[in-house]
Amino acid sequence: MQAICVAGKNEIAIEGLRYVVDIYPDSNIFFIPNKNDLGVDTWQPSFKKYALGRGIKQVNLEDLYEIENLVFLSLEFDRIISPKKFRGAQLFNVHFSLLPKYKGMYTSALPLLHGEVTSGVTLHFIDAGIDTGDIIAQIEFDIDPGDNARDLYFRYLANSKKLLRSHIDSILSGEFSSIAQESMGASYYSKSSINYSSLSIDFNKCAFEISNQFRAFTFREYQVPRFEGWQIIGTEILLDKSHLKPGAIVSEDSGSFVISTVDYDLKLKKDYYPILWVASESGDVLALELALKFVDDINARNENGWSALILASYHGQIALIDTLLNCGASMSVVGYNGTTPLMYAFSYYERHGDERAFKMLLSRGADVSAVDNAGKSLRDYMIERNCLGLIQYA
Repeated sequence: MQAICVAGKNEIAIEGLRYVVDIYPDSNIFFIPNKNDLGVDTWQPSFKKYALGRGIKQVNLEDLYEIENLVFLSLEFDRIISPKKFRGAQLFNVHFSLLPKYKGMYTSALPLLHGEVTSGVTLHFIDAGIDTGDIIAQIEFDIDPGDNARDLYFRYLANSKKLLRSHIDSILSGEFSSIAQESMGASYYSKSSINYSSLSIDFNKCAFEISNQFRAFTFREYQVPRFEGWQIIGTEILLDKSHLKPGAIVSEDSGSFVISTVDYDLKLKKDYYPILWVASESGDVLALELALKFVDDINARNENGWSALILASYHGQIALIDTLLNCGASMSVVGYNGTTPLMYAFSYYERHGDERAFKMLLSRGADVSAVDNAGKSLRDYMIERNCLGLIQYA
């Protein structure tokens, strides 16, 4: 009987395991999560949580070494694989770059730093090197000029799922071909190639190069580059040339800075999302109205997975809930655990006995029957917590 192990993290590992379990249920199926996967959904779903929820056996790498007829899928796995330790195994990896370029680390940042206009995902054999195995298949895609590292990462996810769906049957059956990687054009970057503990922008560069630095280092769940105390959420290369010292401020307004560079001036767009989220929590209507002039997505979630409407609902901010809903905030945008704004408004009622936020969301069409990632509805929580004052609405 064939044995299959999926190792890794996030949506791509879940996608691979889901396919294997659904299509090959008679195989011996195992999984290995990354070391930092605590079994809790964050901005990405937990692979460990999903796999255990499907009843899949968790193993260690060492448990696999003696298994014959093993297919091993590395999907954002955090450990280096030594093929010689395995007995009769077929070892595969999906790498987030268009190999042979960008072997190794930081594939969501380095192509942007280098001004690449395309990237891709690669399905390849795992050999004794780092991302050096023969290539089975690739998907190439364009990088948009406004893409930051987070955008590029999600392009990798979307295209790696397509790559898996197209080729997983062939690698499990052994009916595929592969080609050796080219030596020309290859590149490799180690963990030391970017020091994320002390990121800084080098302004003694051309506008294009500075813009690429901001793009490469913008990944909201991890960091957003700063300038003059502001997080910078985007850039725009202008046609003007101020010829001031590179990095000097040419002008500033409520929404942006304009700075000088080696060549063209560069607009740095101020990040108003933190102001939006803080205002939604504190009830600052004026700050909210200001932030709404400068944000593109009113439903964007912060690093904790909370949208402005969720924050306002959890803190019972009636005026802000009304403003946000009138400006297009969605009650279907939920937290990492699937918790709805109405559930958060119930939490406010539970803590303070104030039902106004709850009733406002209800009057605007909130779905009382929605369930979270644990499969629980609002009514379930009311009963579980013995807080029944609003149960007639659920």
